[in-house]
Amino acid sequence: MPTRILIVEDSPTQAEALRELLEGAGYAVGVATSGQEGLERFEAAPPDIVVSDIVMPGGVDGYELCRRIKMGEHNGTPVVLLTSLSDPMDIIHGLECGADNFLTKPYDPGHLLDRLQLLLATRRARKRDRVRAGVKLIFMGREFTISSEREQILDLLVTTFEEAVRQNHDLRQREEELTAAQTQLARYARSLEAQLESILSSVPDVLFSVTPDGAEVRYVSPAVSHVFGCTPEAFTLEYWREHVHADDRDKAWSAFLHAVESKTAQAVEYRYSIRPGETNWILEHFVPAMNGVPRVDGIARDVTERKEAERALRESEEALRAHRAFLRQVIDADPNLLFVKDWDGRFTLANKAVAAIYGTTPEQLTGKTDADFNPNREEVEHFLRDDRGVMTSLRPKLIAEEAVTIPEAGATRWFYTVKV
Repeated sequence: MPTRILIVEDSPTQAEALRELLEGAGYAVGVATSGQEGLERFEAAPPDIVVSDIVMPGGVDGYELCRRIKMGEHNGTPVVLLTSLSDPMDIIHGLECGADNFLTKPYDPGHLLDRLQLLLATRRARKRDRVRAGVKLIFMGREFTISSEREQILDLLVTTFEEAVRQNHDLRQREEELTAAQTQLARYARSLEAQLESILSSVPDVLFSVTPDGAEVRYVSPAVSHVFGCTPEAFTLEYWREHVHADDRDKAWSAFLHAVESKTAQAVEYRYSIRPGETNWILEHFVPAMNGVPRVDGIARDVTERKEAERALRESEEALRAHRAFLRQVIDADPNLLFVKDWDGRFTLANKAVAAIYGTTPEQLTGKTDADFNPNREEVEHFLRDDRGVMTSLRPKLIAEEAVTIPEAGATRWFYTVKV
């Protein structure tokens, strides 16, 4: 016949978990959801062991349930109390009510089963006749009467000490695990810091963070050495302002102040001199961060190469425009018809002499074809065939006499034409 265990637990979840554990170990299990119900079930069918929570609603808690069991006919039934052992009074109350064992919550399932087996084996080995005597005890300023048997007191104290040792062991193990986790976390943090520093060292732009008043530089990346010409430790906003070009100093500082006042990101380009006679262009973004500790973050980039490229491009465009103007003057001064066409016969370049034939200007003629001005379709098609033939063969063509219809006069003029 299996050992019968009565669980007294007001939490349905914990009661069900404990019932499944004990039934899985081969015990016959009954469950009561209050101290009063537990007492009634005990009196109706005494079990072999009672496992009871201490804190329960109603007039019968775990201590009172244990006290009544120990005062009744079946006072030899072991009673195990589930407690957190957070107060020394738990031990005194346990001795006072005659409890046989403590188990701390949350309990380890394997430890609970081992404790129950040990309790049953110990009870079977002991004699049944007991001499009960009340002993008065003063603890923490209060008087208690302990009527538990010596073996019972010894069991309770030993199990209490065992629980304390086990909790101390668990605590030490958790401390060791915590220490190991902290060590690993610190190692990981150092690794991340090294990786971040390596990344920041490879970024050519300066990343920085300063207080809104500009008095303190909280962080500046290593790129400050080649962009602003000083070490991260030596960099201050005062140093920065001193090296900004005098003509751009107010503009750059105003962008910083506007970012702080408006709480919006600002960008500014300015000239900066690391050494006398050497001027670089800097593009800087100020981004106010007002959440948490107020600060202004930003990024500064040396854009000197871009500025030089833009200047070179402007000069090149100006030279090209001047060259085109000169070319236009030359070809317009020539009385001969000078023109360039694409595959579709569109004029891409023509001098005034060509435009005059069609009664227009060089600008209006560009992008148009002979068909837009010449009413003689056969003549237009002939021009296009000749032009494409030259393009395909890559050979020049000499036309000793080529007729061109003048639209306004309705007359025909003859030209000596060379197509290349």
